Amino acid sequence: SNESRELLNSTHNHTAELELIVAERTTELQRANASLKQTIGHLRNTQQELVRADRLGTLGGLIAGVANELQVPLDQAAQTARGFLNQLDTFKTQWTRGLRKAELENFVEQAETLGHQVSHDIGASVELLSRFKQLAVDQASEQPRRFRLHEVAENVLAAMRPVLTWKACQIDNRIPPALDTHAQAGVFGQILHHLLTDAIERADLSGQAAQVELSARPGNDERGEWIRLTVADKAPAPDQPHTGFALAETLVRDTCQGDIERIDTSSGTKVTARLPGTIA
Repeated sequence: SNESRELLNSTHNHTAELELIVAERTTELQRANASLKQTIGHLRNTQQELVRADRLGTLGGLIAGVANELQVPLDQAAQTARGFLNQLDTFKTQWTRGLRKAELENFVEQAETLGHQVSHDIGASVELLSRFKQLAVDQASEQPRRFRLHEVAENVLAAMRPVLTWKACQIDNRIPPALDTHAQAGVFGQILHHLLTDAIERADLSGQAAQVELSARPGNDERGEWIRLTVADKAPAPDQPHTGFALAETLVRDTCQGDIERIDTSSGTKVTARLPGTIA
């Protein structure tokens, strides 16, 4: 009938219109998806550039830390050496007029004391240099190595000591001294540096000194062996995200292929990072 034919034609027309609309929408979605993929690619590249730039920034901060930390023991050693030279001049004067036994014994005793002091100050400088050297090597290299987490954390704290001292920060390193892993020591150090910086910034905003506790423990599951690093502080929750945590999160998720969780409360923040690594 005419009505059936008209209905059939109308149905065909609607179907054709729908197919056209679907095709147009599909094309739009494909374009949007391609644009989104490109945007994600740009974001990932930007993240990697930020990580590389931050590595250079960390090395720059390390150099500043070396200069500040070495100045104290080296200044003490120089002052001790000057004191010894003054005593040596006095000894020479005593020698020319005739040296008494008591004066000789006194000079030898003072020389021995000053020698021990210089040895101690230079030894402290050598230890600091050793820490900074290893930290710099780790920061510049992406090669994994076996390392003790407590030691790398101490190296990071040594580099940050000028800031920690200036801001009266309290850092309690409770990472077990014997806990070691085979992973990227430099990346671990960077993650820890960023999380500590984040805690210090939040404490500054609240008008208090940072109080931070570091801990770590090993574990394993179906995904393999890992280290769970925890950084807990008593600074209030932030009103907005901070760069320190964002950089740490990028390193944990993208570089280490790990997981990170942050819990903010009014009494403090607790960040837990699961970092893959081979446990001894």
